[in-house]
Amino acid sequence: MSMTTFPSCYRHPGRETGLACSDCERPICADCSIDSPVGQKCPECARKRGTAQIITARQLGRRANMVPPVTLGILVVSVGIYLLGVGGLDDWLFRNGQLTPQLVRNGEWYRLLSSAFLHAGGLHILFNMVALYFLGPAIEREVGSASFAGLYVASALLGSSAYVLLAGDIPAVGASGAVFGLFGAWLLSAWRRRHTALGRANLQSIGAILGINLLLPLARPGIAWQAHVGGLVAGVVIAFAWTRVGKTPRTRVLVTVIVAAVALALGITA
Repeated sequence: MSMTTFPSCYRHPGRETGLACSDCERPICADCSIDSPVGQKCPECARKRGTAQIITARQLGRRANMVPPVTLGILVVSVGIYLLGVGGLDDWLFRNGQLTPQLVRNGEWYRLLSSAFLHAGGLHILFNMVALYFLGPAIEREVGSASFAGLYVASALLGSSAYVLLAGDIPAVGASGAVFGLFGAWLLSAWRRRHTALGRANLQSIGAILGINLLLPLARPGIAWQAHVGGLVAGVVIAFAWTRVGKTPRTRVLVTVIVAAVALALGITA
């Protein structure tokens, strides 16, 4: 009978571990693992995020409560557009911005992204914006605003492209594809940290949320499940690429640009 052996933590040679730093890939034990939204890091890589500075408890509290700029901008723009619709521009906004597959095929490719800022009703925008508020800040702080913006846009584009490819000609709106991209990034991070108690807890909670939302279209027809799946795939692919080649802000942004370009091409040529 063969037994599986694991490497030893580079800081504690006597401890076998199945964890590894998502940046340098050195084996680390649970005590050395520092969680982040896109993987676990060793203490050295965690310290490389910036030059050391003294932060008071009051400053730390303010920073923790602040919503990063891209997340805040998406929230403000999405809610602002929704309020414009409630104020009487609903028909004009939907007519010119909703995701209509046939119009996308006719050249109006901008609808692949504009539809992600439109929502059909209060519960629709509430779910998406609450999910963005809880998921977005941690990811944006970890990978940077430019990389986070790329993740959000690429997920929205691939979600919309999946809808154009797999759905009929029924119009659709909503940021669900982009939000599911954030879920995808968190899901991969939780999977990579599944050997830790926090990772297992995150994996169970995120898995349950995703399972419910992916099965919801069976109970409520009309939900654009294609966009959910497309966005989820984009988030997982981007987060995986970040752990492999996205060691710097520039390469992380490049990854999101490549995925966004592929998603756009799929939507345009559908």
